[in-house]
Amino acid sequence: MPHTATTRLPQGRRVARAIGRYVLPAVLLTCLALVVRLRALDAFVSPDEFRWVCRSINFHHGLRTGDLTKTLQTGHPGVLTMWVGVPAMDEDPIAEWHAFCVDANLASSSALHETAEEAPARFASLLFGARRGVAIVTALCVGAAFLLLARLGGLRLALLGGVLLLLDPFFLAHSRVLHLDAIASGLLFLSLLSLAIGLREDHAGYLALSGVCTGLAALNKSPAMFGAPFAAVAIVGAALLDRRSPTWVLRRGLVWGLPAALAFGALWPSMWVQPIATLRLVFSTATGYAGQPHSSDNYFWFAARPDPGVAFYPVALLFRLTSWTTLGSALAIPLAVRRGPHRRTLWLLWGFVLGYIVLMTLGMKKFDRYILPVFPPLQALAAAGLWAGWDGFLRRIARPWVAQHGAPALVGGLLAGGALAILPHAPHYFAYYNPLLGGAHTADDVLLIGRGEGLDLAADYLNHLPNAANAEVVARSMSTFAPLFVGRTVSPYAYDPARTDYIVFYVNEIQRGHMPELLERYYGVVEPLHVVRLHGIDYVYIYANSAHEAPLAWIEEHADPATDAIVVNRPSLLETAYRGPLPVYALPGAEDEDEALRTLQQAADGAIERFWFVDYGERRRNSWFDCWVDHQLGYHADLVEEHAFTDVSLSLWELRNDAFARAADVRRHVGVEIDGELALVSYGLCAPEVEWTRGLHGILEWHALTDVSRDLSVVAYIVGPDGRTWGQGDRWIVSEGQAPTGHWRQDDRVMSEMVADLTPALAPGIYTVELEVYDRATRERVPVRDASGTPLDNPFALGTVTIGPSRCAPDPEHLPVQPHEVWVAPTLKLAGWSVDRSSLYFGDRLAVAMSWQAADSITEDYAVRLQLEDPEGGILAHGVFPVASPEHPTSAWLPGEVLWRYYDLTVAKEATACNASLNLTLLDGDGAAVGEPVTLMPVRIEGRYHALPASAHPQSARLGDTIRLLGFSVDSPTVQPGQTLEVALYWRAEAAIAAQYTVFTHLLGPDGTLLGQEDSMPLDGRYPTDRWQEGEIIGDRYHITVDEEAPPGRYQLGIGMYDWAAGMQSVPIYDEWGERQPDDRLMLDIEITVLDQHMADRP
Repeated sequence: MPHTATTRLPQGRRVARAIGRYVLPAVLLTCLALVVRLRALDAFVSPDEFRWVCRSINFHHGLRTGDLTKTLQTGHPGVLTMWVGVPAMDEDPIAEWHAFCVDANLASSSALHETAEEAPARFASLLFGARRGVAIVTALCVGAAFLLLARLGGLRLALLGGVLLLLDPFFLAHSRVLHLDAIASGLLFLSLLSLAIGLREDHAGYLALSGVCTGLAALNKSPAMFGAPFAAVAIVGAALLDRRSPTWVLRRGLVWGLPAALAFGALWPSMWVQPIATLRLVFSTATGYAGQPHSSDNYFWFAARPDPGVAFYPVALLFRLTSWTTLGSALAIPLAVRRGPHRRTLWLLWGFVLGYIVLMTLGMKKFDRYILPVFPPLQALAAAGLWAGWDGFLRRIARPWVAQHGAPALVGGLLAGGALAILPHAPHYFAYYNPLLGGAHTADDVLLIGRGEGLDLAADYLNHLPNAANAEVVARSMSTFAPLFVGRTVSPYAYDPARTDYIVFYVNEIQRGHMPELLERYYGVVEPLHVVRLHGIDYVYIYANSAHEAPLAWIEEHADPATDAIVVNRPSLLETAYRGPLPVYALPGAEDEDEALRTLQQAADGAIERFWFVDYGERRRNSWFDCWVDHQLGYHADLVEEHAFTDVSLSLWELRNDAFARAADVRRHVGVEIDGELALVSYGLCAPEVEWTRGLHGILEWHALTDVSRDLSVVAYIVGPDGRTWGQGDRWIVSEGQAPTGHWRQDDRVMSEMVADLTPALAPGIYTVELEVYDRATRERVPVRDASGTPLDNPFALGTVTIGPSRCAPDPEHLPVQPHEVWVAPTLKLAGWSVDRSSLYFGDRLAVAMSWQAADSITEDYAVRLQLEDPEGGILAHGVFPVASPEHPTSAWLPGEVLWRYYDLTVAKEATACNASLNLTLLDGDGAAVGEPVTLMPVRIEGRYHALPASAHPQSARLGDTIRLLGFSVDSPTVQPGQTLEVALYWRAEAAIAAQYTVFTHLLGPDGTLLGQEDSMPLDGRYPTDRWQEGEIIGDRYHITVDEEAPPGRYQLGIGMYDWAAGMQSVPIYDEWGERQPDDRLMLDIEITVLDQHMADRP
């Protein structure tokens, strides 16, 4: 029988044909994947990559030393990334870098830059080599995926799927960085394809391969463990559809699961020596990431959000797909519904995609890269959809030559079109966004943008500027920018307006509002020096430091070249930026007081009469040197004007004769010991004279006597001669590096800041500075002793400060006076006054606050006489005071100056109750009255009476043998629950009283229940009964708060006295007929009506 077309080919030809049809395309795809992955791997640095460099170094160090516990670097766990990292590097890094890499997090911080100037660039070279390992592994996954797709769906599907996977920009971008997602995603895809083949063919080998790939994927990223429950569901589903037995399910589950567990354990040495600890860390890390939102916010749909919500992954997926993958995936949806030989495979792929997205959505922390594992399956689905659509199109044409070349045309078209769309983004593949959704123009409003791409171009731009090697750049993305910049990179916390040359903002920092202080100063306010734009998105904004521009513009407009000089408090960019005629001097950056004094002397030499002092001191508040400089200026010159600009303050000083001939003494020795742990050695005030507008600023010098056990704070109080506090400020005691005292060690010597805000318009004079030291945790004051060990009060007196006059007028709302306007002299106005109380008892102190304003220069030294006068003109209180203070007489006031102070009057102890008036008389320097007295306000004097007031209700009762009740008054006979009832009681001393009695007042309900009371010694304890004089009448007021739950009805008031010192023994009380009252409580002759709360609220 002759041979036909179905004759079986010889073995050799079949092998050659298989190689030609499958192996060669797989090798070609792998080579193409390697080309696009390995090209320009040194373009930019992605976040976290330096950590993985360190972790890989630590991993291999553990292997070499036999300490396998060191292969457990993190719970992510990233094992395969660490395996391939070090071998792919151009040099062996372990000997040089292991000590630094012990804490892998340091690799992404400023610590790497502090190791050596060239350290970031050298570390980056290790990274760029290590990336090759990820690129090679993922390229092999592309080739292996082609072979599995060919087995699963034929050559055409494999070619289409392979090309789509090859040119997927999101998968490609992650395949070029030293991270976890790409390797885990590639292995999960191989696992998924092998599972589909194994279930379709009931092939144990493919099921075992699927398990191995999932185990390896989980070794790199723990969410890949999703492959295990997914495989279990797939196996059970296949058993139900094919009516398999439970034994089959169990066997296939073991065939899949045992290789998965073996792969997970075999390639991770930590599992050999500490399996429980290893697994515990993996699971705790996974659950921790799922349960915690982004610490620095994500960005989604026009806003920064900690958790972007359930819509995030579907939207992110659509933006990250290519247009042809989007189209093909849509075409694949109906294929999963139609009956066909590949429907189960499509169900499996779609089930994985949807299930994985749902799993990732459950976590609060979300990044688009977290769903990278669904991208390869979507390429396979897209390949199926595209081929189905293309095949339908070819069938409609029905041309033989079209049908014959249709598949190559589709594959070639996808390859060419994909390359044209993707390769222009090289090497910044992260910048690709789906053009069907508007591409990059839309994406930056919807998603968090940027994985480091663009920062390389920013660094390149700066590297080509003059003197780039000596430039300093602030960048929050230190680990992604510093390796590429030839100069110095510092974090935003180290931003120094004096020396920072440039500020770099990355796109996702702008989206999330990171570095808000710097953003407010530059972004959208100042024209950027350069903007890096990639495919429609502004990725990087570069700004030149402009802090010096505003003060220089002011100086150029207002300075006098004949008499002025510029002094900068430390070396800065201003010296090189200034091009004007004034000489410029910079104080030494080494904080050398002698050198600084010589600089100031040099600047003040010759015809120079004024300094324009430029102060970059905002970030050096606890610098002794800066404090010393400020003190020298205040001692040797007079402040003329000052201005605050962003990051810089500018002040003009007029020099005195022999300015800076010698240094003013700043340091004051203290010698106070703080609870045996700290010694306050000395302090210094940063100005010889303080204005209320500037506040107090000083430096405290500490010496740690031992390791300090707690964090302490210090409060500075400004105390006047009258004992009142006129200012205060609270500060942590921290070093210049912001280390609190709990981190100080024995013999540390530290300078910390002391500040106090002052009361507006505070009267100039000599004030005392008191310090209070307390424990931050407990808020309790700590023991304080002097050098001899004698306990001191806490607060304790530190020294004195001189408060000087100010040209600034305070906001009247900040003064504790009622505004009035009385001209007491042609150039002096009484601007307002108030008292601390409108009624008081005899012997009380009345505090009168008054504010004054000088309309012009005053030649007279005025004084103030205040008097309380009764209606008959009798003097109840009297005092003569300086208008402000002895150190600041009115003749020294500045025109327009506003001041205020308290004036204390003590009411005579002999004063009786009356309506007094508070009167003011201005006195000249000889004590003579200027003009007529001014009546300020009425003041009620209470306490002692000549007789029972006419307004009182008479009621007689005797308490023991020494006190008689004469009567009472009540402010209102009706009251509501929660309100206060005022009761006045009038007593007369019948004889000398030996005891100090307490008065009680009770409000009793209809059933006798106590529903309100107040107990107090007479006159709020000011005038106890043992000081009453025989025959004097005392009036006393009590305030009874009615219980909130008091029912409506008629109530009684009961009163009496008891002796607290005698065990609250009651004083016998007898009514006017001599009958002792029950419980020694007298019921007053009045009924109090408590209203119903709801009735009382009605209109």
